[in-house]
Amino acid sequence: MFYQYNRLTEKIDVTFLRKVTVQLSAFMGGEALTRVTRIIATIAIARVLAPEFWGIAAMAIATSEIIKTAASGGIGPYIVAVSEKHLAATLETAKKIIWILCSILTALQLAVGWVLSLYTDTPIIFDLMAALSTIYLIMAPGLIPCFLIMRAGQLTKTAQIAATQMVLDNILTIVLITIWPNIWAIVLPKIIVAPVWLILTIKYAPTTPKTDSQTFNAVGSQTQNASFREIIKHGTHVLISDLAIAAKTQGDKIILGLFLGSHALGIYIFAFNTGLGIALAITNAYALISYSHLCNAQDISVEFRKCLALGLAIIIPFVLVQLIASPYYIPYIFGLKWEEAIPVLSILALAAIPRIAASITSITLRASSKAGIEAKWATGSTIAVLMAIAAASLNGSPVTAAWAYVAATYITDVSFLAAYNARSPILNRGQSYD
Repeated sequence: MFYQYNRLTEKIDVTFLRKVTVQLSAFMGGEALTRVTRIIATIAIARVLAPEFWGIAAMAIATSEIIKTAASGGIGPYIVAVSEKHLAATLETAKKIIWILCSILTALQLAVGWVLSLYTDTPIIFDLMAALSTIYLIMAPGLIPCFLIMRAGQLTKTAQIAATQMVLDNILTIVLITIWPNIWAIVLPKIIVAPVWLILTIKYAPTTPKTDSQTFNAVGSQTQNASFREIIKHGTHVLISDLAIAAKTQGDKIILGLFLGSHALGIYIFAFNTGLGIALAITNAYALISYSHLCNAQDISVEFRKCLALGLAIIIPFVLVQLIASPYYIPYIFGLKWEEAIPVLSILALAAIPRIAASITSITLRASSKAGIEAKWATGSTIAVLMAIAAASLNGSPVTAAWAYVAATYITDVSFLAAYNARSPILNRGQSYD
C-alpha cells in the first residue's frame, strides 16, 4: 500500500517480533484498563456536573497538557541514542536544562491562566491552572530516570507506570466527583497522582552513570558547553515536532467546538476516542518500542522497512475490525444515542493506516539524527490538517470534518513517507550519536 510489496515482506527479525509482541501487549493491557476506568469516570462526571463547569475544567486541563508537552524539552530521544561514553556528561547537562525548562513552564502556565481567566471572565481558570502548574516541579526530578528506563529498553516498565498513573487518576476522579460534585474533583486527581509517577519512575530507573571527576576537571567546561549546545539543538527539533503533534491532537476539537457547537463536538470526540484514539495508542506504543531498536540498527534503512511492515500488519486488521464491528458494538456498549457517531468513527479509523507509516518514518529520522526534517514535516502537517478541518467545519458536520481529517492525513503522511524514501541514501548508518 505504501511501499513495494517485496520490500514490505522482507523477513522480520524473530527477536524483534517477540520483543514487540511482549512490550506492545504490556502497553495495550495498560491502555485497556485505562480506557475502561476513563469511561466510568466520564459517566460519573456527566451525571453530576453541568456542561459549562466541565468545559471550564477541560479548558484548563487541555491548555496545561499542551504546555506540558514542552517539559521534556525533546531531550528523551537524545539520551536514548547517545553513546555510553558520553552518557554521564549528557545527563549532567540534561538535568540542568530540565529544571530550567520546568521552572519557565510553571511561570508560563501561570501567565496563560491569568490571561484566560481575564479573557473568559472566569477567575477559577487561573486557580485551576495554577494548581496544575505544580506538576512540572514534580516531573522535573523524574524525567531523567524515565529516559534511562527507555534507554534500557524497559518499555514494559514505562507502560506499567503510565497505566498506574492514569488508572489512579480515573479512580480518584470517580470517588471525588461522587462525594464532592465540584469542578476541582476533575483537576485534583491529576495533581495527587503526579508523585506516584515520580516514585515509580525513580524506583525502576537504572543506576545513573557517574562522570569521571579527573576527566571533568581537565575538559569539564568545554565538554559541558558542547553537550549543552548539542542537546538544545537536537531537543528543539524534537520539541517542535512534539508540540505540533499536540496541536494536531487538540486543535481539531477546538475548531469543531467553535464552528459546529458542543453537540457536534461531543459526537466527534466520542468517535475519535473510541475508534482512532485506540489505534493511535497502539501506534504510539509501537513507535516507542521500535525507536530503541532503530537506534541500534546496523543498517537503518533495512530496519525501517521491517518496522514499517510489522506496523502495517498490526494496524490494518485493527482498522478492518473497527469498520465491520462498530455498527454492532457501539449501540450495545454505549447506547443507541451514540449511533450518530458510527459513521464518524468509521471514517476516522481509516486515518490510523497512514499515521503508523508516518510515525515509523518520524522515529527513523530521529534515530538517524535528522530530527529537523521531522520537525518541519510535523509543523506543516499540523497546519494542513487543521486548515482542512476548519474549511470543512464552516458549512459542514462531524462527518465532513472527519473526511477532511482523513484526507489531509493521507496526503501529508504519505507525502512524508515518499520524501523519506527519496532521502534515505543520505541517512546515517547505525547509531547517530557517538
